[in-house]
Amino acid sequence: MSKKNKYFDKFLERITSLILNLSIVEIFAATILVFMGTILRYVFGLSYEWVEESCRYLILSAVFLVSAPMVYQEKHITLDLISKNIKGRLRIIYNYFSTIYVSIIAICFTVWGIELMLKFRFMQSFSLAFPMWIPYLTLPLGMIFMIFYSFIKIIKIYSNKYIENDIQEKEEGEIL
Repeated sequence: MSKKNKYFDKFLERITSLILNLSIVEIFAATILVFMGTILRYVFGLSYEWVEESCRYLILSAVFLVSAPMVYQEKHITLDLISKNIKGRLRIIYNYFSTIYVSIIAICFTVWGIELMLKFRFMQSFSLAFPMWIPYLTLPLGMIFMIFYSFIKIIKIYSNKYIENDIQEKEEGEIL
């Protein structure tokens, strides 16, 4: 492995770690808010609308952000009836075309998400009173990461690095 590849893999690992840690913080914050909202409602009889809305936006943001590294590392939910049963060159072709398909869908969602974000840029949320473009930004941002990771995966498939890493990691019993 060349020095450039090592630096790039380290850079990719840091981006992935940052995304995963941000998603963990968002899920943790949503969990705390749900717990706090439950205690306030059933113990003190207080109910705040912003708690439910905040949780919704935190969870959506976490899901959209973490989707790209999960697809890249093949840790996402998948129907693997086909992919588990094909081997060798056919598996490489399958991975290549499925990654291209994911990229095309991510590009479409990015364009649609940007249009949606621009359409609602002046709208305010009901209970939090902040601009709605902020939560609508999570879809195109997550899809931009998806395009980035798909591009990297296509390059690695094309250069056979992805398949070699996949075989080596399965022998070692770990994934990226």
